[in-house]
Amino acid sequence: MNNSVLSEKTEFEYEEEITLAVQIITSKSEEVSYQVDYFNSPEEYEKFGYEGVFAITVRFSQKTVGELDT
Repeated sequence: MNNSVLSEKTEFEYEEEITLAVQIITSKSEEVSYQVDYFNSPEEYEKFGYEGVFAITVRFSQKTVGELDT
């Protein structure tokens, strides 16, 4: 298992999803560490055949919860 977290300040735009943390699950003994930005490039993870890649993301909005589309 390999974990990566966003560890620096980042600019954002409202309604844009930001990846905060990524966890890679694999039974392989070799693992490659990625910055969290790679979560938006799934082809990078596919190269290694990982069993699971999970992320915690956040999106800031100027809308109220009632105004958000689900």
